[in-house]
Amino acid sequence: VEAKWWLSQAKKEYYFKNINTKDNNRKMSLVTLHPRIVLAPQVIIEAIRMSLKIDWSWIIRLHPRQIEEDVLNLYKECSDNLIIHSPDEMNLYESLLKCDIHITGFSSCALEAEYFDVETIFIDKRAASYYPDLIDNSNSVICESAEELFKRLTITLN
Repeated sequence: VEAKWWLSQAKKEYYFKNINTKDNNRKMSLVTLHPRIVLAPQVIIEAIRMSLKIDWSWIIRLHPRQIEEDVLNLYKECSDNLIIHSPDEMNLYESLLKCDIHITGFSSCALEAEYFDVETIFIDKRAASYYPDLIDNSNSVICESAEELFKRLTITLN
């Protein structure tokens, strides 16, 4: 019950009154990394490269057990529209308030994203066994290729 209270307060921007939320002119994708998958899944790298000609921004949110320098080295050549931050730099709820779509392997951040009415695109098929209700009862989907991911992003963000 207490967790729902915190979520409801964040969703109302009670604690985030000074945060600039979504920019309607620039679409923002939030990628939440998970230590059980590769730091820079090829599907994400390719989708970022495909989006270079489109005015999209990407936030790569590290898991608390990941080292920022390792991730920076993997993503640095992908895009100028890329922000990498650790969990202590930006609260997850703040990130969800700013983003238009959430992408993850199978992070439980998908549950918070649903509460903030942010669609989640899973890039790992294991998500189907972890979150069957989320996939069946919301607009969350699984996209395992960069082409599938980019197509879904194009549909959702345009």
